[in-house]
Parts: sequence; structure tokens; C-alpha cells
Amino acid sequence: MKDKIQLDNSGRKIAEQCKMQYFLKIINGLQSECGNTALRFGQTWHGIQEGYYKHIATFGWKTKDAAISAGIMRGKEIWDRETKERTFMADDYRTFENCVTMFMSYLNYFVNDENYIKVISTEKKFEIPIIPKILEEHRLLDGKPLLMFTGKIDLEVEMDGRIWGCDHKTTSFNLDKASNQLNRSAQFIGYYYTEKELEVSKTKTPMDAEMLEGFLISFAFASSYKSKTTGQYGNLKTDFRRIPQLYSQQDLIDWRKSFISTYKDILFCMENDYWPIQYDSCYNQFNRSCEYLRLCDQKRSFEDLNLTGYKIQHWNVLNEEE
Repeated sequence: MKDKIQLDNSGRKIAEQCKMQYFLKIINGLQSECGNTALRFGQTWHGIQEGYYKHIATFGWKTKDAAISAGIMRGKEIWDRETKERTFMADDYRTFENCVTMFMSYLNYFVNDENYIKVISTEKKFEIPIIPKILEEHRLLDGKPLLMFTGKIDLEVEMDGRIWGCDHKTTSFNLDKASNQLNRSAQFIGYYYTEKELEVSKTKTPMDAEMLEGFLISFAFASSYKSKTTGQYGNLKTDFRRIPQLYSQQDLIDWRKSFISTYKDILFCMENDYWPIQYDSCYNQFNRSCEYLRLCDQKRSFEDLNLTGYKIQHWNVLNEEE
């Protein structure tokens, strides 16, 4: 058994959805060779935002034109990398050109940012230990591999003397619905918890961590109508929203309980080589099938699986290329 186990938000979510999927994707590194256009579009959007705000953080708002170019260049690097590594069966409106079009609309929508936002950092990777703090946690964690929470926070900004963590999200679904679900997001509560812990460890005092106001989720909506006659997509429709999220101390306590519970489940599966299928997760709410359903349907042991269409590519956020 390892002396420590790393768990990021993606791994946590996968483990909650299906232990077999965790075994295939996280433990064995199996990745589908078939690309996902929505995922590529989202990763490219993150790249554009990273390049743009990184330039602003280094050189200031007066170099905004150069920052725009830096953002588009970084986005193209991500787009080309994802396109090269995967086979895309069907392209749609989520092209690189439309991602750039959405970025220019984003800049127009938030044209006054330079007047009240100071960019502190971008793409901040982290790895923090979940150290037992109360008797119950000692009972659950003592003698077990050290649990390390890992991840990457997209952006950190200062507004009106308060610090906000930020995350970029792309979606083609209703923004009101997406917004209403945010207050229960384990991802952002976990990131807020991390920001608080990092501030305390950096400054040695909880008082400085109080400057951290909350998390700001920046949604970018993109959609386009496909003509039933021509099969072509029309003009891109975009919309944007930044939604602040504030969390209480009880939220952080509840998040730790949930995170530790997921870790304990993973540890049990690892110790017993026991990876059950969660049938409720074979299809998601949009009736799309899990990318590993083809493997589970073979009804074979892992050693006997036909892995055609998959490749081994272990991913760790801490090793992700800059």
C-alpha cells in the first residue's frame, strides 16, 4: 500500500459515481481514443483564459492587446494538443474559431474589469494533506496512507480589498439552472477550503485567511442552432455570468466529512481489490453512456478485456504541462 493517496476533485467525483470507473480510469489510466468536442472546447477556453490573465498578472492591464494575443496563442496550443491526441468522430459548432469569437464577446461583456480587478495568480496547483483535527477523524485516518487533496485553481483576484478564487466554466445549458446548482458544488467548497488552508500556512495566522471572501464562478455560455435543411450551424450565441459563492465554516466541516468518506471507500476497494459497478451511473441525466460501458459490457476480468479504442494515459493535475 502507498504511503500517501492523492485525490483530486475529478477522482473524488468518479469514485462517488462508480468504483469500477475509478479502477479503469484513475488506477489503470485508461482513456478513450475518441475525443469529446465539448471537453476540447472547454479545455481550449481554459487555455485562452490562462494565457490572457497570466499576461495581465505579469505586465498589467495596460498591455491588454498583448494579453489577448497571449490568450489566443495558449488556447491554440491546447486545441492542437487535444486534436492530435484524440480522434474526433463529429465536429460541431464548438470550433477553435468560435472559441475565439466567444472570448472577444467575453472581453466586451466585462470591459470594465481593469477598473476594479487586480489579478493575483493564475493556474495555481496545490497539494495539501488532510490531517486529522478531531477525534472522529483520528479514528478514521490514523494508521492509513496520508490523504492528499490535489487540484488547480484557475484564477485568484482582488476586488475592493477582498480576495476571490475563480473558476472558468463553459456550458451549452441554461445558465439559471447551472447557477442554482453551484451552492452544492463539492468542487468549489473544496477549492475554498484549500485557499483558506494555504493562506493560514503562508501567513501563520487565521486572521489573514479572512481576507478570502469566497469563490467566483465565471460561466461562458455558447450555443448554435443546426439547420435541419442544410445541416449547417448558424451564428454563435453567447452569454456570460459571474456568480459569487460564499461558504460557512459548517460547509467546510461537511466537505471534509464527505471527502474523507470517499477516501475511505477508495481505500477499502484498494485493500480488497473490490471494484463494484454502479449501474445507476451507466447513463447520465442526458442519456449519454459512460465512456467505459463498452468495457463493462464485455463481462470479463480486467486482464482479459479487449482494450481496442482505449489507451493508457495516466493523468495527474500536478504533472499537467504548464
